[in-house]
Amino acid sequence: MSLVRASFLGCLIVPVFAFAVRADSVVLSGPDSLDGSYSSSAIAAEATPSNTVSYNGLTGVSLWSFLGGSDATLNQNGVKYYGAIATTPQTNGNPNSDLRYYVTATSSSGAQSVVSLGSIDPGFAGTSQTAPFVAYQTSSGTPLSTPVLVVPNGPSGATIQNLTSLQISSVAAPAAQGGGVSSSVTVSGNVTSPGSYSSFPGTATVTIGTETYSGVALATFLNVPSAINPNTQLVAAIGTDGYEVVYSLDELLNADGTANLNDILADAASGSDFTTGGDGIARTILAGDANYKHGRYVSNLADLEVLSATPLPAGGSLFMSGLGMLVLFGWYQDKKKNVNAGLLQKDEIYCLSKTR
Repeated sequence: MSLVRASFLGCLIVPVFAFAVRADSVVLSGPDSLDGSYSSSAIAAEATPSNTVSYNGLTGVSLWSFLGGSDATLNQNGVKYYGAIATTPQTNGNPNSDLRYYVTATSSSGAQSVVSLGSIDPGFAGTSQTAPFVAYQTSSGTPLSTPVLVVPNGPSGATIQNLTSLQISSVAAPAAQGGGVSSSVTVSGNVTSPGSYSSFPGTATVTIGTETYSGVALATFLNVPSAINPNTQLVAAIGTDGYEVVYSLDELLNADGTANLNDILADAASGSDFTTGGDGIARTILAGDANYKHGRYVSNLADLEVLSATPLPAGGSLFMSGLGMLVLFGWYQDKKKNVNAGLLQKDEIYCLSKTR
């Protein structure tokens, strides 16, 4: 059964489903074939030696694994699957279509936090820091009454206690653009000083391999007003060719809320301005990402927009998922096992390069 048909079935019987979800469970919704309701014990059943994460007294399943994510992709009928996660490819030819997507975590009190898919996709994410995970027990083995989304080293509020929902959403894809060399960067959205910029004064430097990049910390440059909750903010970076990457603002910050100096808006490499080499005015650099897999770097940067995550309200996500998804839960579990076991046809699976 297709995801569209499953969602339609859910819409027909959502009133029943809305009351079927237990308060001690987390509902996964969005373009994911594993959508359903998961208690801490159900999450524990998903744990394997390779996907189990422990941090700060809690143990759980990596968020990427919980979503059913895979670096092996399948293109089918205009949809690109990262394991169980279904994404819509961009018309501008960006091969990394999961980079527009993010997960919104919501607690029983309504607190929210967003995590970009690119920051947890092992094809991009570095291994120097512990990956976000869904905790189901303490590190000593005591089960949790409610799951917790743990964002290690994230700013205050990034970790969500009493987790009740995880919803996958995406930022709208930009229209196809002509490309070319960027001469300025337009900053818009939830920022203190929107406008067009052609200089980026700062003293931040990061070294990757033999190259040293210099510029300004990305979070410092964006300067999001203090009244705005950083845990719910996304940063969309778009190149002149329409290549788009979405970051969560949280990942650009340290645990104390200051700018992460590893994530910069660079305008020079090894002392030479990008413009002298025809590489545009600036590019984003995320030094914590995996070496030589720089798909989340946006060169010839043209636009930076800070926007609030806009997932469906809790009732809306239940409406879209519905009891039909829960009825199909056993089928989804079988599908997940098949994906994890590599049982898809060999001629349907291939890996895309994560460099650009």
